[in-house]
Amino acid sequence: ALAKLALIQFNLLDKFNVHRRELAKQYYEKLKGISAFTLVNPEKMPGAIFLRYPLLSKSSKQIISSAKKNKIILGDWYTVPVAPPDISQEKSGYIKGDNPHAELICSQVVNLPTQQSIKDKDANKIINFLIKNV
Repeated sequence: ALAKLALIQFNLLDKFNVHRRELAKQYYEKLKGISAFTLVNPEKMPGAIFLRYPLLSKSSKQIISSAKKNKIILGDWYTVPVAPPDISQEKSGYIKGDNPHAELICSQVVNLPTQQSIKDKDANKIINFLIKNV
């Protein structure tokens, strides 16, 4: 049963990837003028699929918390340089300060959803929330 499901999903992979790219482009186009965010331009990353669309904000924790209160689920899945976050960074070989740039990015990341269930109206709700909460 799982193999059958995997084959069905595999056959839909191109459709899923197009959807993710379109959402990333929509997020970028509608948020690029906001100086409070650092964004990735999907046009400069041909072939990128964006499992989640990342943006950086010095207010990332507040944005994610406020979004949750508004029933909008945003993520901060990449909060440490070595994942998953519940492992000891030191035991994995990473020592705090080894990569200050990665640590800064981890402290500012907000991940916007790109899965199939996110339709244009959902993306617009997320975009409007972000615009109003910067």
